[in-house]
Amino acid sequence: MISDWLLPSRVRVLRPASVFVDGILTTTFEPVAGMESVPVRLEVGFYRPGKDMPLPVQAGRAPDRVATYWASPGSDFRPGDHLEAVTGPVTGTWQVRAYPDQALEMSSVHHVEGQCVEALGHREQ
Repeated sequence: MISDWLLPSRVRVLRPASVFVDGILTTTFEPVAGMESVPVRLEVGFYRPGKDMPLPVQAGRAPDRVATYWASPGSDFRPGDHLEAVTGPVTGTWQVRAYPDQALEMSSVHHVEGQCVEALGHREQ
């Protein structure tokens, strides 16, 4: 298992939930019970060689900020989850892009890691 001193940030995990508001399907982000202060390491602008691809450039729009995260193996991150920074050197809200990859030791999972993108316009309702 990864040491806590390697995980300087704490994030709150928010999971998307679809609800109808006045007949319109709306997505809100609800806090996940037990995941209010998950230790992670967020490295903004870091791409894992051979794993992560840079996002395509879109005309007339600033490029998205991309980060790589590392967490303990028990972290239940899912695609679409928002990682809202609570403490640590990195701020903001980050959206998980895909299921985390597992980094294996000889007989167990050492940690999970994945790529996330900054979630602009995030609002919890």
